[in-house]
Amino acid sequence: MTFKKHGVAALAATAAIAMSLSGCGAGGGDGEAEAKLSDGDVTITLNWWGSDSRVKLTQAAVERFQQANPNIHVQTTYSDWGGYWDKLSTSIAGGDAPDVMQMDESYFSSYASQGAFYDMSKVSDYLDLSNLNEANKKAGQIDGTQYAAEVSVTLVGVIANMDILDELGIQLPDTSKWTWDEFEDLCKQVVEKSGGKYTGTQPTFGGYDYQLWQRQHGHRSMFEGNKVSVDKELLKEYMQKAYDWTHGSNPIAGSTDKWSEQFAAVNSNIQDTDMAKGTQAFSFGSGALTSQLAQYSKALNTENVKLLPMPITEGGTSDYYYMKVGMYWAISSKSKHPAEAAKLIDFLINDEQTGKEFGTDRGIPANNKIRADLASAASPLDKQLYDYVDQMAEISGDTPDPTPAGGGGSANLLLRKLQDVIFEKSTVDKAADEFVTELQSEIDQAQ
Repeated sequence: MTFKKHGVAALAATAAIAMSLSGCGAGGGDGEAEAKLSDGDVTITLNWWGSDSRVKLTQAAVERFQQANPNIHVQTTYSDWGGYWDKLSTSIAGGDAPDVMQMDESYFSSYASQGAFYDMSKVSDYLDLSNLNEANKKAGQIDGTQYAAEVSVTLVGVIANMDILDELGIQLPDTSKWTWDEFEDLCKQVVEKSGGKYTGTQPTFGGYDYQLWQRQHGHRSMFEGNKVSVDKELLKEYMQKAYDWTHGSNPIAGSTDKWSEQFAAVNSNIQDTDMAKGTQAFSFGSGALTSQLAQYSKALNTENVKLLPMPITEGGTSDYYYMKVGMYWAISSKSKHPAEAAKLIDFLINDEQTGKEFGTDRGIPANNKIRADLASAASPLDKQLYDYVDQMAEISGDTPDPTPAGGGGSANLLLRKLQDVIFEKSTVDKAADEFVTELQSEIDQAQ
């Protein structure tokens, strides 16, 4: 997971969004330009965040788009995560938003509800969303209006080092329905049979993981409109697990210091994690799961790794899963060239060569055809990711309510409260109460 890299920037972005949108009206821009292609030369802007590899891939795709559309010129700007949100909020506040922008779920609702995005139903002649499932389309909607096109989905899963399990003679149960008790028992076996040479797992870090935990217990969403909808008892149980896994005579996740080390390594250099060093049996992957599977396999010099579903709560809700949005493309409501902007987005999500070259750089493609094409040519290791999408689709329910304005820092706030519990700076009761109270306060201030 990538909370450390994003933590401070996410909180700063939440405040910046509220300030930048204070002058916007809800429900889209009244002065939106007509969606009509120009006969002459047009210049549009495209902004995104990402790594150096994403920069190269995106720029190559833009070059192909310009070759296919010689009268449309695209100016590109890219940043790291923190710099991206600072620049975006400043540009929107100044009335100079990019025509096409990459968007994250944490801030999508904040911007959309304040009229920052163009209504994509007005550019349906130039933007085809038919290769997205209905749930993927709805993920880009606010109150039924299509404000964004989903680019990718991200997943939570458990990565297993099968070499360790084979060495210790430990057999996996039926992981399509394994429980948390079974998972914890396996981790205990790893620690005990190895004499402490191996740890079982690391605690989950919150966010998406917690959403799935509470959905297993029948609680669908963390938010209902602008209200925090968190079951405190479930939150306490979740925090207690993190504590139990790092305390006692033989903790399955090692000591609290080890948890801190592993958290830092996952978010900076994955090669420094115990999982990559071959001394940890299981690892929860989220957000960067698409790259983590390959990185762990490479570091371990084996393809004997498996991607497994998150354990479930015995007797819990069966359709608890949902495909979290990896990212979106959106059009500024202030764009003077929405038709051309729509054509660019259409190219980025539907062009077969672009889909092939992007691969899973932005997550598992939401476009069904692109995803199927990639799966058909995938290596056995990568094919696990595409098969996992299909497997999880069978147990997926309705997506949670969108994150409201001010709620974008919920994952980082949850992480801080988890740390307080693990390092015994707070009790689960106090930490759960503080999480709900502080998160609601942040949302209220953003309204």
